[in-house]
Amino acid sequence: MNKTMSLRIKQLLLNGVIGVVWIASGIMQLIKVNRTVELILSVVFLISLCITFVPYFVKTESEDELSQHNMEKARSIVLEILVLGMTTCILISTISNNMLIDFKAVMLLLAGVAYLLKYILFIYYEKVGD
Repeated sequence: MNKTMSLRIKQLLLNGVIGVVWIASGIMQLIKVNRTVELILSVVFLISLCITFVPYFVKTESEDELSQHNMEKARSIVLEILVLGMTTCILISTISNNMLIDFKAVMLLLAGVAYLLKYILFIYYEKVGD
């Protein structure tokens, strides 16, 4: 019972699950759901947020220099994509003089994509390398 959590599982719980929760929250903002579905999804979101605390209480593999480098590389790429996405949204809203979609939903979706992309890129760089 003295197992350690791998870095992949740790990143899945810290970034992958949170990314899916943010994306689902953004989709819930875009489409109208009835009250019972909203309540059920809120409970699921709360449970998934509690799951993200697991890596802080369980023994995990130590991060070596390569895994730290891979995480920093993934973060920098995600930051560039976020800046590009936000700039595109601002340009579209400036050209059309109004927001065509809900800004709150767009931010939730962008945050979710950022977390999920950070997880995917980290796994990719861990597997393939530079």
